Amino acid sequence: MDGSLDLPRIAAALRPLRADVIALQEVDRNAFRTGGVDQVAELADLLGMEGFHGAHRAFQGGAYGNAVLTRLPVLEVRTHPLPPARGNGLAALEVQVGVGESQLLVSVVSVHLAGELLDRSLQADSLTSLFRATAWPVILAGDQ
Repeated sequence: MDGSLDLPRIAAALRPLRADVIALQEVDRNAFRTGGVDQVAELADLLGMEGFHGAHRAFQGGAYGNAVLTRLPVLEVRTHPLPPARGNGLAALEVQVGVGESQLLVSVVSVHLAGELLDRSLQADSLTSLFRATAWPVILAGDQ
C-alpha cells in the first residue's frame, strides 16, 4: 500500500498463512516497470512453492496477468481467454491440482475482472460457461 514493490516483504506476509495454494492478480513477468523480474518465479522461490503465470497480454517487454503458487501436485495448467476490457486482453489462469491422499482433482482459477460493469458481466458469464460442466471442484479466486 506504500507504493513500494518488495517481493521479500510480500513473501513474508504470505508465509505465515502456510497456504497450499495462493492466487495472485495483476502480476508482471519480466516487465520494465518491475525491473524485468519474473515476479511469480521469485515469489515461488521465496515461499518454496511452484509458480505459474497466466498472461493476459504482452506488457512493457514482458507479460502481465494472473498467477497461482502451490505446494500441491500440479496435473495441468491452462490459460483461458476472457472478453477484453477497454480493448485490453484478459485471461483466467486454471491450475489443476491433486488434493489429499486420494489426489482429488481440483481446479484453482485466478482471475482479474476489469472494465465497466458490462465488461465484467461478460467476463463472469464466460467463466461460468468455461466451468459449468466441470465434474470436479473449481475454486475461483480473484478481484475486480
